[in-house]
Order: sequence, then structure tokens, then C-alpha cells
Amino acid sequence: MKAYIFSVRRLLLSIIAVLLCCSMILQTNIMMPAAASSQKKHAVKLNSNAYVTMRDVQFLVQEKGKVASLTIAITNNASNEIRLFDYWVKIKNKSGKTFKTNLKETDKAKVKVQPNSSIYLTYYAFVDDQTKLSDLIFDIIQWDLSTANYERKLGSLSTSVVSFEETAAFKAKVMLFGSTKIRGALKQYTLYKDQNYGYLTLNFLLENVGSYTTDLTNLHFVVQSEGSSVYNLDSGTITQQKLQPKERKIISLQAAIPLSLLGKKLSLAVATTEDVNKISLPIGVFALPQLKPSVAAMPRKPRFMYLNGQPVNAVIGDGYVPFNKDKEEISIPITFENTSQSMIAMPSMEYYVKTKDGLLYPLIAEAETELKLLPKIKQTIHVSGQIPNQNILKNSEIIVLTKTAESNKSHFLGNFSIVINNQEDLGGTIGKYEGFEIKLNSIQRTPFDKSDLIVAQFNIMNKSEQSKSKPDISGYFVINGVKIDPSKSSTVILDDLITVGPNQTYSLLTYTEVPFTANISRIDYVMAEEENQKIGSPINKFSQDKLSVVPMLAPKETYDITNIGYKSGVRFLKSGIYEGLTNDFFYAELEYTNKELRAMDPSQLAGYIQNQSGSVIGVTFSEYKQRVMPNGKVVLSAWTQIPQDFEKEKISFYFGRAFNVFQDQGMSVVKPVFTTINVKDVGTKQDLINLSFMNYSLNMRKLYATLSVSDGFNVDGINLSFQYDLIKDLQYQENAESHKLLIEFIDQGANKVTYSKEFTVGNDVGKDDSLIEGKDITKMIKFNDSDVHFKVEYKQYKINIYDVFHENKMLIATKEFNWFRQE
Repeated sequence: MKAYIFSVRRLLLSIIAVLLCCSMILQTNIMMPAAASSQKKHAVKLNSNAYVTMRDVQFLVQEKGKVASLTIAITNNASNEIRLFDYWVKIKNKSGKTFKTNLKETDKAKVKVQPNSSIYLTYYAFVDDQTKLSDLIFDIIQWDLSTANYERKLGSLSTSVVSFEETAAFKAKVMLFGSTKIRGALKQYTLYKDQNYGYLTLNFLLENVGSYTTDLTNLHFVVQSEGSSVYNLDSGTITQQKLQPKERKIISLQAAIPLSLLGKKLSLAVATTEDVNKISLPIGVFALPQLKPSVAAMPRKPRFMYLNGQPVNAVIGDGYVPFNKDKEEISIPITFENTSQSMIAMPSMEYYVKTKDGLLYPLIAEAETELKLLPKIKQTIHVSGQIPNQNILKNSEIIVLTKTAESNKSHFLGNFSIVINNQEDLGGTIGKYEGFEIKLNSIQRTPFDKSDLIVAQFNIMNKSEQSKSKPDISGYFVINGVKIDPSKSSTVILDDLITVGPNQTYSLLTYTEVPFTANISRIDYVMAEEENQKIGSPINKFSQDKLSVVPMLAPKETYDITNIGYKSGVRFLKSGIYEGLTNDFFYAELEYTNKELRAMDPSQLAGYIQNQSGSVIGVTFSEYKQRVMPNGKVVLSAWTQIPQDFEKEKISFYFGRAFNVFQDQGMSVVKPVFTTINVKDVGTKQDLINLSFMNYSLNMRKLYATLSVSDGFNVDGINLSFQYDLIKDLQYQENAESHKLLIEFIDQGANKVTYSKEFTVGNDVGKDDSLIEGKDITKMIKFNDSDVHFKVEYKQYKINIYDVFHENKMLIATKEFNWFRQE
């Protein structure tokens, strides 16, 4: 009978074993080295050569309840295998309450432990909400039909003896995952809050420390509190990827946490999901630090962050409020530097100004749609947007979010303090920008048509050791403390160059128009970057206490144009007042020398005259259409009509290089010089020797006046014969403007009978109305008048020589002669 009962018990035990194993699928055991002797201290022996130890115990709260998960290690040091269906684990608490225990689905295929190896098994049970880790006891039992309930307790493992607290914040833990091991560690967190939630981003390291590639699909993450609240973390697409052996990845996890939980004890649980019953089992729990809102990074200070799992430094530059008469805006640069070894595709980003009251104002990024960050190369994105007023920026910050295409959710990335680069905080005459030194050369006020121009001229030097492109620079004037609309200002580069070499300097001028009646006490210029034809970040506010003084040229001093591609010298030669019928005519001549190494078109000149009363009249300059050879010279003319009542005893003549104003609205002068002309001192020669006319020298001698008689006795006019020299000054290539010479004959009798004739000057040989180059040339002029003998007194006559230009004439020489005598 006893033998029969024993046989029945053996049969029942076999049935139980079959039932436990019926759903098992064979898989290879995880071969582990035999556990060290230190692990045996808190172990339960299966036999003399095998024992069980706890590897991990964790809680995870989910929709179905609170799950306690136990992972044990079974170590077999014997030479025989151990059959696992002979053993089981029961989970209970200190008060003796037993919870229904389940074996992880994938572990059901593990049926034995090979000799000299170890395997891991994970059991779990739903426990009471009040249960703590330290309350748990794990009974290790062996199925035995010879004992009551067919169970024989081999021993117990207790978390009160071996502690399994959460992994400390920022510390690493190796977790069992599938058929391999992965190391996890919290690397960084950022937190931004509004009135309802804290928006948390956790950057978490995953490293495959095993020998096999693992699929991360079944991995998910939650934040849990001591009060059993659980918040799923969005991990984007990273869990759809694979992790190669020894490969490391940073994944960004995001969740919205109620404000009431901030500052309380929270943990990050890494879990897998059972395919059959959809139970989540924790494989690692990491304590979170006490969560506080991220402190905003200061401008110009790098903030370390992760983009798509790669390390990046982000630096925010000084913000600025562009001038806009219709609305208030802020613009601010953000520079990203990829510090990894591979390219990073920038995710979709969102930018906001967050005020101290929590209000958000969106900013738009002006950047490529698909920006890529190359290793060790900085990329700057300018963001800008409308704000109610500049005052809100004092306690505001920039919020940067990333947006995932899969969930269409925005996640917090970082925050930055705002510092506004006010031009009031800048000043002086020297600024620096991206390796350039910018020096204010002058601020001048110059007449232009019916108004004045305020013209600021800058010298910009490349102080670096490599060539650079010309920076895109713009700005606006501040006159008497009032900002002038930037659209009313323009800039002109005076040098002909593509790039700026090391220690090379070029000139830039900027100007704006003001009424000529404006009373100006102070002028500042705020120079700024130019971004898409808009005013960008200020570079410097250039200040000058008063307008630059226009220098006066000394006699025979040269005005030098030093701009690259336009190097030349201009020297004042002479000037005078021509007489007209209704208006007079100011005229001046300038010697222009090409100092470039190539034949060049002369730089266009501009200028004006001003009398002692302050009246100003613009002057027209020659436009010489031919190239001037290197070191070649031409004579340029400058002229303008002036009223006959224009006070002209002393005139200041201002001239300099011209620039085109507001796209062909006229020409104005940059950095002019002036010379003063005392009209009374511009005397008329009292002889006809060495007369300066255009680029010629004229001598007249042996003048002889007599009556012209035809048909032997009919007087029909006056014959004036003379001998002359006309010598060209060969130092000049040409005279830019043509003049005519007028010879006037005045009988000095009571009637002052006057005759005149105009001549061209040059090489028109054979023409009666021309004077040709050469020496000792005889010329006769006939003044026709059949009544001449009734008008003249035949005593003395006067010869006046006039320079005729644009139908206006100026007396350059005069002398009296006797009739019928060669003198």
C-alpha cells in the first residue's frame, strides 16, 4: 500500500512538472561564471553545490496595480545539471500574506541549469499598495509530494537583509535585457515649468555591455513617485532601434509632471512589457535628483545639451531690439556647436520668449529648413519675433523646445537668460566685430540739393591672420538722442575689393538726409549686423562730440584718395568768376593724377562753394570718359552758375571724392577738403605774355591794328595782325573740358567801339577761328564794319583776352596799344 501511495505521489509530481513546462520553448541558457563566494552570504542552497541569490528586486506601478519584480540567480557548481521545474519562488510580506507569483514569460523556456553555470529567472506578483521593498520575503521551495501541500521550503531571501534600493542619481547600473546586459545611467535633466506642469527631459545613457546585438523595441520608461503615480516618458524613435555590442546611445526622455511632485522623491523605471499579459516588468530603477527648474544659461556661456543623442554646446548671444516704427521685436542669435565625431541632423526646434508671468511669445528661426551640424563647426541661428514692449525682457528668458514628428509633441531642451545689447551701453570711436577693428574716421555734414547729408566714414581693418569676406554691416543714426529710421540711411563701400586680407583696411561710409535748417547738437551712429536686409545685432555705438572739421588745403597741397582701386591725387590749380548776361559763373580747375598701377577711369568728384554769408551752391565736375595712364594727369573742371548779387569777394571751394546718393538721386562728397578763393586777388594780367589757358600757355606779340580797305579806297573794317606762341603743357594727358578764347578789340576813343571774335584752341590747322599749337605763328583777324572810320578816333585801342566756358567769359589779360604801330 505504501509503495502504491508513493507511486501516486511521484505521478502527481510529474504531472505538476509537465503542467509547468507545457508552454515552455527551449532556448539557450545565459552562461554565467560561477558566483563569487561573497554572493553566498545571503543565499538559499538547492543542494550542496547549487544555490539561489537575489540579483534585483524592484516595484513598478501600472494600470493593473503595483508589481513587485524579483530576479534571482541560480548557480550550479556541480557536474550535473539542475532541472528547474522542481523549484519555485513564492512572494510574500513580513506579515505572512502570500501574493500570487508568476514567472516571466520568456523565462518559462529555461528548464535547466547546466553544470558550472548560472542563469537568471524573473518572478513577479501584484502586491498591496502599502507594501515596501523591505517588507518582501521570497521563499524558495522545492516540489515534494512527500510533504504537506507538496512543498518543501528550502529557505527565504529577504530584502530586509539585502537592500535593493534605487540606483543613485547619475550612477550606472547594469540591467538584464533579453539575452544580453545593458548599462544605464542618468546623464542630465532639464526642467521647465508653467502654471500647471513641469516639463521634464531626461538624457539617459544606454550601453550594450553584452556580446549580442539587442533590439530596444520592447524597452520603455516611466517616472514614478512614492505615492504610486506613474508618468510615461516619450522616448521618440530610439526604442525602435538596435544597440550593437559596446555601442552607447544617449536617449532623450520627456514627460509632463504635475507641479505638486516637483521637489519630491521620484524615480525613473526602465521596463519591458510581457507580450502575453501586457504586464510591465522593471529591469532597473534610478533615483532622480530633487527636480528643480533649470537655471537659465547666461549669454555667451555654453550650455551643454544633447540633440538626437549627440553632445552639443549651445551659446546664446546678446539680444537686440531692431528699430521698427510699427512694432516692437526682439532678435537674438543662438550658436550650436556639435562636439561629437559625426554629423547631427537638427531636429525641428521651437523658440519662445517666456516672461516672468509665464507668457510665451514665439520666435521664428531664420535658418535652413534642414540644418546639419558638422563636427566641431559652429552654426548660428537667428531667431526673432514680436513682443509687447522691450521692458518685459528684463526678467524674461528664451525657451528652446524640440518637436518630434511621430508624436507631434514639443519637449523642453534648454533655457537661456536674455541680455539686451542696448546701444546706450556701447560707445567710443572703435568697435570690434568678428576679427575686424572698426574705427570711426569722421562724421561730417555736407550740403546736398535742398537738404544736408550726415555722412559717417569708417575704416575697417582685418585684424586676423586670414582673409575674410567683407562683413554685412548696416545701422542707423541717432541725432539729438532720437533714432532715425534705418530705411533712411544707406551705406557705401569706397574700395574695390572682394575679400579683406590680413591687416588690410577698407573704407565704408553711411549717410542719412536731414533738413538743411536742422539744428544738430549731437550725432551717434549705431552700427549693426545686416541680416536679410534688416538691422541685426548692434556692433557698437560710435559717438563723436562734434562734427569733424573739414581740412583746408595748403597752396599746392594734394588731396589724396587712398581707396583701393581708386588711388589718386587731386590738386587745386586755379579758379575765377566768369561774367554772364544774367548770372555769373564760378569756375575752377583741378589737376587729377592716377596713382594706381593700371590705366583707370578717374574717380568722380563732387563739391560745393560757400561764401562768407553762408550761402551754399553745388558745383558740377567734369566726367572724364577716358582712362588715365598710371601717373598720368588730366585737368578737370568744376563750375556752377551763381547769382550776380552773390557775395563773392571770398569763396570757399569744397571738393572731394563723390558717391552716388540714394540710388542715382545725385552725387555728394565724402570727406571733402576746401580752399579759399579771394576773388579780388584773382587778378587780370596786364600783358599778353604767358597766359594760362586750359593746358596751354599763350604768348601774343607784334600786334598791329590798321584799317581794312577794299577796292583801293573803301574802308570795310579793322585788321588786327599779331604773332603768337601756343605751347601745350605735356605733363597733362588732356583737359577734360573744352574752352574757347575770345579776343576783344576796344577803341579807346569816346565811343569805345568794340569788336570781338572767338577761337578754338588746338590743331585745327587752316581754320580762321582757331589757334594752333606752335611758335612764331602769324595770325590776322578782320573785324568787319563799313562804318568803322566814323566810329574810331585812331589813338589807342585795348585788347582783352577772355576764357570762354559754357557761354560765360572771364577776362584773363588786357593791354592797350597804339593804332598803326606794331607793339
